[in-house]
Amino acid sequence: MSAFEELHLTEAAGTALGRAGWEPTHPLVRESAPPVARGQNLLYLAPPSPSWAAPVLAGLISRLAQGGRAVLLTPREALDPWASQLAALMSDSGIRWHAARGEARALRLLRADQVQLLLLTPESALALVRRSALKLESVTSIVLLWPERLADDVLDLLMQDLPGESQRLIVSSRPDAAAALAERYARKAVSAGPLATADALHAPSGPIRAASTPWGSRAQAVAQVIELLDPEHPVVFAADRSGEAQLREAVPASVAPLVTDVPETASLIIAWDPPTPAQFIQLKEVAEVVLLTPPGMEGWANRLGSLVRPLRLPAFLDDAQARAAQQRAEVQQAVDERTLDAEVMLLAPLFERYDATRVAAALYSLWAARVPRPTMAASSTSPSAEPTTAKVWISVGQRDEATAGDLVAALVKELGVDRGRIGKIEVRENFSLVELPAAEAPRIAERLAGVSIRRRRVTARVDRGPAPRPSGRGSRSP
Repeated sequence: MSAFEELHLTEAAGTALGRAGWEPTHPLVRESAPPVARGQNLLYLAPPSPSWAAPVLAGLISRLAQGGRAVLLTPREALDPWASQLAALMSDSGIRWHAARGEARALRLLRADQVQLLLLTPESALALVRRSALKLESVTSIVLLWPERLADDVLDLLMQDLPGESQRLIVSSRPDAAAALAERYARKAVSAGPLATADALHAPSGPIRAASTPWGSRAQAVAQVIELLDPEHPVVFAADRSGEAQLREAVPASVAPLVTDVPETASLIIAWDPPTPAQFIQLKEVAEVVLLTPPGMEGWANRLGSLVRPLRLPAFLDDAQARAAQQRAEVQQAVDERTLDAEVMLLAPLFERYDATRVAAALYSLWAARVPRPTMAASSTSPSAEPTTAKVWISVGQRDEATAGDLVAALVKELGVDRGRIGKIEVRENFSLVELPAAEAPRIAERLAGVSIRRRRVTARVDRGPAPRPSGRGSRSP
């Protein structure tokens, strides 16, 4: 029996984890992979990069080798990096899985029972549930990836129907919200991860340089940082070695070696993955640190440094300049090819009062803001069309400690409303809004009046929006 198998990991999961640079003796592997493989609930706290969660995913893969189905919910902007991490760990597992960037293929695979692990957004999952393709009673493990970025109302709708015995795993970068997350979504969860210790929350430690880059362009960003700053001995810090092949296509190991711990010497440290606050302090003692910040990691940069100084990479700046040149060419073509007499007469009074350049810039700003509205024409052709949904105003909110789950429970259990007919839920300070079919909303509002939610008898009505007032300071009346 191998050292990984002693941790309840399958041979395939252990091998994949070893390829990524994780040892079976690593504390994060020993404290997180076994409970996941055994089916326990887990709250895993780590910096916001999928590489940090590799031990959790290896444990999940090992659990699925025994059967069952897992659903992994992620923010839309993080779907690709989580899919890449899964692909690296599941290559030899034999488990059928799918990263759903849309719903059509996932719908077909689910109905044909051809997928065992499904990675998707909560909104896509809810749509599949409502189409009876994703049956929550068949889900043995659900994984919330960075739930602090997910919509609470959608998560609550999904978690309501999840069987009580289903495993619940949470991967979060918010240790300050850990207790609330576990209480809401994974009670009695084991806590693990590099941010699970009491000293995980350090105060920001001075300025930090950050280079914005897409997840899939981190290798090119490393090359650009080295080209821009020309350090004598750059080092790349990462949570594991899963991105090394991609990195080596852009930067040879002889130029910038990759390390998974604090190096002894370096003239510049480029953080491929975000370090923990404690690691960041140690890295800064060795050399200046440049943190790569893909979408969603900006908040983590602010947690590490009291002042985030952006490092503008030439390659991405060139792309922006190219786009600006293309837009200038479009304007130039309009000047050269169109008769603009009427437009000039319209603008002549403005040219007398303002600089022509500022007038042109204002017009371009207005035009650019209006161009990306593809639905304007459709809406203008049928102004009298009846809306298909309406919002019901309910007199409980955050001050009453009401949640979207409480509202769903009242509608489903007390009134018998089909869960699939409940749309977006907004829980505000003093009231809540629930989206329902327009034809049914008045009847549901009437029946809801007098129902107790959070030990408070509520009033309800179809929401008509805030009453307009001449001062512009009108507020919604109860």
